[in-house]
Amino acid sequence: MKQYVLDTNILIESPDAIFGFNDNLVCITMKTLEELDGLKKAPGDTGFNARKAIRNINSLKDCHGNYEAGLEMKNGGIFRILKKPVNIDPARASDTIQGLDVNKPDNEILLTFMARLSSDYENILITNDVSMQVKAELLGIRTQSYHNLRVSETGYRGIKCYDIANWQTIEELYKNGDYVGVETIPELKDENFVENEYIYLKCENMKAYTVYKNKNLFIIDSKTLKPCNVNAKNDSQKFALHALMAPSEEIPLVILKGPAGSAKTFLSLAAGVDQTYDGKYGKIVITRANVLADKDIGYLKGSLEDKMNPLLAPFYDNLEVILRCFNGGEKESNEQIQMQIEDMKESGILEVASLAYMRGRSLNGAFIIVDEVQNMSPLQVLTLVTRAGMGTKVVLCGDLDQIDAPNLDRENNALAYVSEKMKNSPLCAQITFNQDECVRSLLALEAAAKLTIR
Repeated sequence: MKQYVLDTNILIESPDAIFGFNDNLVCITMKTLEELDGLKKAPGDTGFNARKAIRNINSLKDCHGNYEAGLEMKNGGIFRILKKPVNIDPARASDTIQGLDVNKPDNEILLTFMARLSSDYENILITNDVSMQVKAELLGIRTQSYHNLRVSETGYRGIKCYDIANWQTIEELYKNGDYVGVETIPELKDENFVENEYIYLKCENMKAYTVYKNKNLFIIDSKTLKPCNVNAKNDSQKFALHALMAPSEEIPLVILKGPAGSAKTFLSLAAGVDQTYDGKYGKIVITRANVLADKDIGYLKGSLEDKMNPLLAPFYDNLEVILRCFNGGEKESNEQIQMQIEDMKESGILEVASLAYMRGRSLNGAFIIVDEVQNMSPLQVLTLVTRAGMGTKVVLCGDLDQIDAPNLDRENNALAYVSEKMKNSPLCAQITFNQDECVRSLLALEAAAKLTIR
């Protein structure tokens, strides 16, 4: 049997985590309970998850046993709350954890766990806090990240390219005018594809852009994909525009991954503006993951828009360029473009949203763009995507190499999670851009090449 002690951050990210360790001993410390109590009134997901975790703990009170000795859970496990040992004074505690400040919550959790180590169990601290993991390992405590929400990268890009030996294969594809069965193409008949995977076929100077659906390849006419008069700069952008311009009934979820400069946000906004003005969507909703805690948004002065503006500056930068393209390249002044953006906000065509306040909403007929998804937790993306109502399209953008949130990493974040879980769904299309597909200025490219610290 194993004894798992859960750090506070685990319950803030996954409030049902106490039920996720089967028939083992699951513990939290009194300090964790106090921290949950202190966070229960926080806005957004932090407060919601804290309250849910407390309710889960309270729901066990009628089980056989008690919180201190252990409560028997329905899954066969035992839940226990560990009190801080009263016989350890601050001086002795300081020696025990090598001079670390015992008044800090993390250190108190470690101290409590150390006092409760048992040879009867395999003792493991569960935390996604890297600093906590390092301190625990230095003190001889084994640690693990919470694996229930972790995924391994599979290298899925959403795009495959094939050289076709017979040019007549591509000719026949266009002659049929719509689609062709994969089994009719010798180079592809033994290949495995997922739904909405983009397949690029080429033979000498001939090429075809297609998308895989139900064992067929459907032709993509990339020449018609010019939202707001924006032209794709490379093959990946052509496929991304197809996914973004596809009706929400066909592809309601689009995931765009890749480095800065790959035009993820730019293409998403162009598609959103074009289709909203065309009447296919009622409004564009833009939001961005906030690396700061949810409560920081609530405590900032001003309206929600004032609070979100610094986070959404990249959206507005792109929107200025798109509106100029949409207006036929006319040399409008910056003031005129800003007035057009303000008109979009006032008329409700453009809505600025905070992730902290998405819970409980149901967005119908909207084109939702979410940036920096790699800095969201898996449960946050679940909350967000389930807000999509009828006729809504959700676009998730991010870069797995730019994770700034302290408790997330490449295998534990919303972008990796939703990408892996939604792969092969007929309702989702994914595109991953390569570094060499970035569209950046010569100065940006030169700086990236020469100034990057390796």
